[in-house]
Amino acid sequence: MQSRGRPTFKPTKPQRDKVKLLIGFMSEVAIASVLSIDHKTLRKHFAFELENGRAITVAENLARLKKAAKAGNVTAMKYLDSKLDLAPEKQPRPEPIGKKEQLASDAISGHKDTEWGDVLQ
Repeated sequence: MQSRGRPTFKPTKPQRDKVKLLIGFMSEVAIASVLSIDHKTLRKHFAFELENGRAITVAENLARLKKAAKAGNVTAMKYLDSKLDLAPEKQPRPEPIGKKEQLASDAISGHKDTEWGDVLQ
């Protein structure tokens, strides 16, 4: 005796990969629509991908970045450093001051940082 109705859904690897990618950008309803399946079928067969898809995709991309950095890709190195907070902090350059401002500052400080500093003390 044959069973009637629709055959049992069996997800494929490409579908699983697509769900892992799309979960970062679309709702579950939209992903089900893209795969031409019901939302309940998506939840039943792709629960792991829906739950962990974003983290898996980020981890895969970080692995690609690491590989590129090891191969000498400077952009990948800098990006990884910035994300890992290993890049040296950029100190803002002090605004250059003019001669008049420097003279006024020296008059107030007593020329401490100049060769006259000891004489004037």
